[in-house]
Amino acid sequence: MTVLIVEDDAGIRKLFSYMFRGTGHEALYAEDLAAAAARIGEMKDCALLITDYKLPDGLSVDMVRAFKAKFPRAGVLVATGSLGVDSELRALNDLELSGILRKPFDPDEALELIQLVLGAYKS
Repeated sequence: MTVLIVEDDAGIRKLFSYMFRGTGHEALYAEDLAAAAARIGEMKDCALLITDYKLPDGLSVDMVRAFKAKFPRAGVLVATGSLGVDSELRALNDLELSGILRKPFDPDEALELIQLVLGAYKS
């Protein structure tokens, strides 16, 4: 299964790279909304989007909507280090989030949540 990770922090992208090594999933990366839009446009299928909430070129909300329009059955995890964003994200019911990763997150707990979301994916 393919996973798209949209994260501006190179260290966190590297952490996700380690997390997905050996899982059998193909992880693709984008560092901002513009790169994410290009990736989404190229993709034929995707099981999961993991995105930072705040990116250098804006908030990820509209990008998540575009992703879900193209891949309605895919899961979406939003990562954030900002306080108070959880309630803001949960209020956006149309995003159909699978979960929120609070930064800094424990890699083992994050991978457990990721596997749970991927396990629920139906292509």
